[in-house]
Amino acid sequence: MSIESTRELAEQQVRDLLGIDANTTQLFNLAAKTFGHIHADRCRELAGWARLTRRSMACSSVAEVIAASRRLEANWWEVERDHMNVLGHWELGGTPQALLERGSDPKDLLAVGSSLGLLGSWACDDAADAEWGRPVDFIDMNDQRPNDRVRLPEGVRVGDRLLVTYEPGCRIWLDVVEHNAEDPALENLGLRRGRLGSVLVGDYLSCEAANAGWAWGMATNGGPVRLPGEDPGTPSDPFNRLIPQSVALRL
Repeated sequence: MSIESTRELAEQQVRDLLGIDANTTQLFNLAAKTFGHIHADRCRELAGWARLTRRSMACSSVAEVIAASRRLEANWWEVERDHMNVLGHWELGGTPQALLERGSDPKDLLAVGSSLGLLGSWACDDAADAEWGRPVDFIDMNDQRPNDRVRLPEGVRVGDRLLVTYEPGCRIWLDVVEHNAEDPALENLGLRRGRLGSVLVGDYLSCEAANAGWAWGMATNGGPVRLPGEDPGTPSDPFNRLIPQSVALRL
């Protein structure tokens, strides 16, 4: 599939999932209708912090929050959420409202210059949890081992089906199985419990919010992404400042 056809597919997916074209004015208008002008205006401000080459990624986070809002409670912004850390333990991480207001932590996630990328990830994960339940662990998709790739929780039995995450808003199922022998090395890592281990089953799952973020980023990363109020060729256009003055005069 060519890049052009992939972008056309992504544009259609944006229309299917969000009901709008891949246009930032429509995006932020929809954001205001979905979760209010105050939150939408703050998202617009944070998107403006991104490097020009990362504008599409910053806006894709807004698309994720819009799509996730259909699965989340209306008070999602004000409820302190917990997230799974690298050890597989759940810990509190503040509220989406506080993250949006803070704006600058962490700056490096998705390289969008603000916490907007993290906000989109939170929204995707919470929407996925609402649809399929909470995961028990992360899975490294680069791990080449076919089995025993996640930590098993206590009390599991043969035949139990567990849910794990590999990206924000993305999940996959695995089954608990019994092997012929124990493996002390894997048990020390938590990947075995005696002879109990795990195997991946089923298809990869991706919630609508994660799909909307992917589609928006793919549909818009081929050219300048101007935010509402940034008119081409005017002083409000950040891309106009990239053109050398001598060239701009000839234009």
